[in-house]
Amino acid sequence: MVVDLILFLVGWGAGWWLLWRVPLPPEAHPDAALGRTPVSVIVPARDEEAVLPVLLASLAPELGADDELIVVDDHSADATAVSARAGGATVVRAPALPAGWTGKAWACHSGAARATRATLIFLDADTRLEPGGLGRLTAGLAAAGGLYSVQPWHEVHRPHERLAAVFNVVAMMGTTAFTPGRDGRAAVGAFGPCLVTSMADYRRAGGHESVASSVLDDLALADRYRGAALPVTIHEGKGTISFRMYPLGLAQLVEGFTKNFAVAAGAVGLATTVLITLWLAALSAPVVL
Repeated sequence: MVVDLILFLVGWGAGWWLLWRVPLPPEAHPDAALGRTPVSVIVPARDEEAVLPVLLASLAPELGADDELIVVDDHSADATAVSARAGGATVVRAPALPAGWTGKAWACHSGAARATRATLIFLDADTRLEPGGLGRLTAGLAAAGGLYSVQPWHEVHRPHERLAAVFNVVAMMGTTAFTPGRDGRAAVGAFGPCLVTSMADYRRAGGHESVASSVLDDLALADRYRGAALPVTIHEGKGTISFRMYPLGLAQLVEGFTKNFAVAAGAVGLATTVLITLWLAALSAPVVL
């Protein structure tokens, strides 16, 4: 029992170490919206008719007259384009997928090619901004520079979504950005649902064209930014941006994580992998013992 208790405490401590401090986006000045740089919000969307109106409704009070909202219709089979236009977005139809490109990277690239503002914000269609969220995202980029990424707050409504939340915690641990002294400076990856960058830094890093074939374009894009000597900073999005993951059921969750998890795991260092394994063992210990 003593050995079991020691192992449990070591494993639980590993989790605390990897998530020692998880910063939130900075608060924007109340008048920040009046003086901030105009933004291009780019939303890649394939068959997102059901969720897209929620995001667009949350964006409506956040966007100014000089901002632009672009939804890239990635060959949807539903009414995604209709929902996007109804929400005030400019709809860009993604051209046919070229050889060597993944669908999301191509959609993001197609949207960025149409963008004309100095700041780019890539958002997944199933996200939702909280009031003032856009100001906090632009304030985060202004403070950090380079690539600024926020992990949306995970809303949980059904039991299987709790399992998805555990995987998201593991993903945050794997970045090693939240260990003591790092303060959100990512060693590995970024969070694809919310990426913020200046157009100048995006081009300097090579944009999505430089990660055309990557299944996890967010992880690869972060590597490109670091390779261009640009910082990568990640924060947690409570009070700024949220989402639900895999609301359609367990099969959707399994499909999503089996596609992405192995690739992401390969980018994590051995020491971090050991710490995550210890934490998962401690998390499951009360059930097993």
